[in-house]
Formats: sequence, C-alpha cells, structure tokens
Amino acid sequence: MTVQGIALLANVVGDHPTEQIDERMLTVRWAARDSTSTATDVRYVFDFLARMTPDGVRLSFPIAHNTRDWERQRVGPLHYVISPSRKFSSTQAAEQIAVIEKLSTFFGVAPFSIPYYSFSSPTDLFRAKGFQHHVLMHVHPSGGMVDEGGNVYSGNNKDIYTHEIVHLFTHRKFSGHPDLLDEGLATLLGGSVEREYAWHRARMARFLVANPTLDLSVHCNTYDRFLIDGETSLPSMIGALLCERILRIGGKQALFRVFAAGSDPWPSLVEFGITKERLSAELAKEIQLPLVDVL
Repeated sequence: MTVQGIALLANVVGDHPTEQIDERMLTVRWAARDSTSTATDVRYVFDFLARMTPDGVRLSFPIAHNTRDWERQRVGPLHYVISPSRKFSSTQAAEQIAVIEKLSTFFGVAPFSIPYYSFSSPTDLFRAKGFQHHVLMHVHPSGGMVDEGGNVYSGNNKDIYTHEIVHLFTHRKFSGHPDLLDEGLATLLGGSVEREYAWHRARMARFLVANPTLDLSVHCNTYDRFLIDGETSLPSMIGALLCERILRIGGKQALFRVFAAGSDPWPSLVEFGITKERLSAELAKEIQLPLVDVL
C-alpha cells in the first residue's frame, strides 16, 4: 500500500487473547520500504480486534473494546465516553450543549445524538483507537477528529470541542461539500488547537504582511501541514477567510449555496471576487476588514 506516495510494507507482528474466548487482538505493523522491499522505517503499529463469527473471522477497530469499561455520561444529545486519564466536567458539557443549540439554529439542523469520546491528549486518543505507534500521536499537545459514523474524538482534555462538532453539522446538512471551506468554517466557528478564531486571524494577518509574495493557492489542500508559528494552520485560515468573504457579501444562504455546490468551490467563488489567481490579493484585503459576526 502507499500513503502520500510512500510505499508501505504491512505484516502481523503479534497477537494475544482477550477476555472473550472467540476474540484475539492482532498487532499489524506498517513500515516504509525501499526499492528492494526492505522495511526501513516503522510508520504505524495498529491493533485489530479479530472475532470468530458464523461467517468466519472478522476484523474490527478496537475502540469499543478498549473503552468498554470507561465512564459514561449523557448530557442532552451528547453521549460521553470518558478516558480514565481525565475527570468529566459537567460545566464544559453544559457549554457544549449551549453551542450546539446555536449551531442547530445557524445550520437549520435539529440537534442529534453525538457519541463523544473524551481523551486527555492526542496520544490517549490514538491509543484507544488501536494505535501503538502513529507518526502524529506524540506531535501535538491537543487535537481531535470526527469519523463517518458521527463520533467525536476529543484529545484536548476537555468535554467541549466545538470545531469538531461543526464538522458533524456540515456533514449532516451537505453532501460532497468542499473540504477547504468545511475546515475553514469549523475554524471560524470553533477555533483551533484551543485558540479562538480571532487569535489565529491576527496571526494570519501578520503572516500575510510579512510574506506578501506567497501564493496562497498552492496551500489549499487541507492535508497540507503548513503551520504558522507551529499552531495556526494556513489551509484552515484560507478556508475561514473564504467563508468570511462569502458571509460578508451574501450572508448565510450564500455560504450554504457554495457548500451545496459540491467538492470544488472555485466555480462558485467567482461570484465573490475569488479566483485562484486572485486568492492571495483578495484574502489580504479580506483580513483587513472587521471579523464577521456569525453565531
């Protein structure tokens, strides 16, 4: 298999029983390989839960197995699964419910059930999901994600993670939406890495002044890990400023129209004075305007 152009060699390196007689935990290692197919650098070590079923052995991710004895709390639509490494905060949960109500109004989407896995750190998160080793699990002190099943995985040692909750609302309201704007709107409404959006916006403004010739159009891939001063994601800020431009000119309905147009936002952005060639110049102007009030 390949990951971002890197050839990886996978092999099972161990297995051990669980407390269930028909289960075993398999440990699989992926390593980069050279032209002779020799493993040169271990990138991922991951556990799979193997279960015996009437149809044969089936593999599954071990998150449910690994968290089966963890504390559970239900607060409104939030179903918390809480790591033993942290203490649940009912105050933070109430804050998250209040934000969800605002997001529900903004998106016109009724509140829905949200499984919320609450971890102390990204390392804690990765381990519960089955990773013994991942290239990112020790890189950032805070972070999170959502999956296609609508689960929130919060690695910020809190019971509130609005950035990831925003993704759940956009995924429910739209299909085939543009990743750049999705990440941008989550940053605009929920901030990033425990910082408010205004804080990142100020950093972005200084960065653009210091780098007037930078072509922002080559940094629109949300997998581009270009971080300003180690904390502010350049692609996320590009997406957030695009959302601001759309909201400033056309309001919420215009933003929803662009989201609903599909995964490629560029044809729709022309209406708002944005092309790839003009992106840097237009966002340099946009960021000098007052921050758009959204919620």
